[in-house]
Amino acid sequence: ILQWNPNGFYSKLDEINLLLNKYCPISICLQETNFINDKVCSLKHYTTYYKNKTNAGRASGGVAIYVNSNYQSEEIIINTNLEVVAVNVLIKNSVTICNLYLPNSQNFEQSDTQNINNQLPSPYILLGDFNSHSPLWGCSTLDSRGSKIEQTLYSNNDLNILNSGQATRVNASTGHFSAVDLSFSSPTITPYIDWDVIPELSNSDHFPIIMTLNHTNSHNHYTRKQKWKLKNVDWNLYQTEIDKNIDSTPWTYTNNVEDKIKLFTDLIINTASDVFELISYSGKRPPVPWWNKTIKQAIRTKKDCL
Repeated sequence: ILQWNPNGFYSKLDEINLLLNKYCPISICLQETNFINDKVCSLKHYTTYYKNKTNAGRASGGVAIYVNSNYQSEEIIINTNLEVVAVNVLIKNSVTICNLYLPNSQNFEQSDTQNINNQLPSPYILLGDFNSHSPLWGCSTLDSRGSKIEQTLYSNNDLNILNSGQATRVNASTGHFSAVDLSFSSPTITPYIDWDVIPELSNSDHFPIIMTLNHTNSHNHYTRKQKWKLKNVDWNLYQTEIDKNIDSTPWTYTNNVEDKIKLFTDLIINTASDVFELISYSGKRPPVPWWNKTIKQAIRTKKDCL
């Protein structure tokens, strides 16, 4: 599971695609998508769940969860005025993922975060950009917002923080590091989650975060895709079989256009089944065409400078 505040989806789309191709996550959770009104951008091979900031004079805020289409998922409606979206994903077991964005301009109370927590089916992962500071998760100071998050933690036996103390954001003006991107989980899955910061900013002031779920005693519900193996096939044989099946298909039994389309579609698929081999594949995204050694070296140089 990837977590990141790109501070704008469209302006960071290349970086998002790079992360998807490199890590192939089950889900990527984004804050500050900056989608306008009810508009959203989809990602190929991912199902989209989102909540945009309402009544905004300009594109700002918003959260989105993109779930790999190979995994079953459905949205969980959360009753709150905060920018929150939650989904249930069938990974190895059913897991709830909740994505939250708390901008600095958003006043909230401890009861607001408690209300969200109470609505999440277990086991769950609650993550997002909280813009809240506390030494408990790696900041140098404690502010009032961080104190409210701490209160939520202390009042819940079923909420554990996953942050390791690593910085998740750097202030571009001062160079000061902080940890405002937080991840929590219910205790039953905490031991199975490896949490880490990806040490490159990807053109944002926030570092991406990666969480790996290491369930070892349950069945994976990942569904492998299937496709025709088209390498070294006998196309002449396929054409011959198509012609033969076209001649033997009872086209005149119906005048309904939809029925005729179905007849033709079934003919194509059934003929392919007889001639081609059907193989399974992982559905891994192909490398982006613009990636090369020069870009790789430039990113390495940028990381060295930081």
